Amino acid sequence: MIVIVAFPGLACTGGEENRAAEPSVRQFSAWLDVFNSGDRERYAKFLADSFPARLALLMDLLDNQSRSKGIQVAASTHSPQVLRLIKEENLKYATLAYRLKGNTEGRLKPLTEIPHLLDVIKRKDIARLHESSWMENTMEFSEGTPKTFPIESEAGAQ
Repeated sequence: MIVIVAFPGLACTGGEENRAAEPSVRQFSAWLDVFNSGDRERYAKFLADSFPARLALLMDLLDNQSRSKGIQVAASTHSPQVLRLIKEENLKYATLAYRLKGNTEGRLKPLTEIPHLLDVIKRKDIARLHESSWMENTMEFSEGTPKTFPIESEAGAQ
């Protein structure tokens, strides 16, 4: 089970600046409440109602809080929309989790260390690369077990 706790600085008391009225804080608080409830149906409904329309607000909130409070945010996603919203300057902090074919252990690779990724995403949408398994295929090609491929089939050999 994963439980996410609110960042320090997001809690608002009477003596602090009232940030609770900001849409991004309300959205994050609602997401946190639903996520920590453990109710999958409630979470699915929340995502269907809010995602991805409010996702940009949540991503901006996380980015602003991490910068202004000096805190680190750790998140994982399978969502192409989330990848699309990562600011270019934050890609250096992002990591790909993957598993090579035929292996049971997972691996981690900073996006900046994936061969040619930073050049490719200047021309191609990172979300589309994720959807097409480009990153996983690149890791398989660069780190996987080499396979021999005959140039000619045995029947066609002379």
